Amino acid sequence: MKKVWIMLALAALLLLAVGAASAESLSITDCSTDYAGHITLRWQGGSAPYRVRYCVKGYEDEGLWTQASDLYSRYLTMSDFAPDTTYVFYVVDSDKDYDTVTRTAYRKSFTGVSGMRLTVTLRQKLNGRASTINSYSARDLQSGLFNSQQNYGATIKFSYDRIGNSQVVFCRMVIVTPNGEPIVFVADNLELSARTGGSNYVYFDFFDFDTAWQIINSVYDTIPTGTYAFRLYLDEGFVGEKTFMVNR
Repeated sequence: MKKVWIMLALAALLLLAVGAASAESLSITDCSTDYAGHITLRWQGGSAPYRVRYCVKGYEDEGLWTQASDLYSRYLTMSDFAPDTTYVFYVVDSDKDYDTVTRTAYRKSFTGVSGMRLTVTLRQKLNGRASTINSYSARDLQSGLFNSQQNYGATIKFSYDRIGNSQVVFCRMVIVTPNGEPIVFVADNLELSARTGGSNYVYFDFFDFDTAWQIINSVYDTIPTGTYAFRLYLDEGFVGEKTFMVNR
């Protein structure tokens, strides 16, 4: 009888092994982008629930973000990716098996408006009084996250050649951290007005970067010091860049 039970146990183990071997392995079947910069992942196989993670290519060991977890569907559409930036996406299943794919966020040529020029001046606002500064302080930025009387942003102006009719474009503002990771903190429609004379321009006397500082602080548990860059995109087209320092 003992031999019979041993044989049954071995048979059960063999059946489990065959079942595991025949299970469909996890694989990403599609990674596509659309005109608005959304990226959609689709996959097959593996064991639910799934988790989707991503990072900027070249920074796989730092800044790996979880986009979604506990997914039972086999697709996910994501947004707020910086144009012309290459990302690495991971789909991980409940058994920690994973597949990965690399994709550059969609960028189309911006042909509707020409002659765009960007100027950015760093600004701070303390107790309602604004002033121009040359750099930011990480300590002040973190303090400002908890004090509505402290704001740190910039005066932003971009001009463009005259257009006959007003048009709506999609605007993205991005801050690139010292390790090269782009943080999209504005993604919204923006109207470019037509003018009968002179240059066209959009002007923000004081644009508060508070949302950017909050995202950066939540990702890194601090505001890193070093060289940053502010970038502006319209309809995925690159308008310009301003580098700046965040000191201690």
